[in-house]
Amino acid sequence: MDLPSQTVKDNHGLVYKFEIAPSRKEVLLKGLDDIGTSLLHAGAIDTYEKAHAATATMYETVDVKKLFQWPLK
Repeated sequence: MDLPSQTVKDNHGLVYKFEIAPSRKEVLLKGLDDIGTSLLHAGAIDTYEKAHAATATMYETVDVKKLFQWPLK
């Protein structure tokens, strides 16, 4: 199989061409998984997180046991 040329060849000279999405082909050629693909954008992710950290709303944890009295009525 020749991914860059999108062909499969056998020993008898048969050549079959196949289609693959350009984005899928790129990650296969680079050996990337979903995490590796995300890490390609690490700089942009860090920039976004730093810019939005100041406006992030944090909530207090809720203890469900105290919120509801058992048995429920």
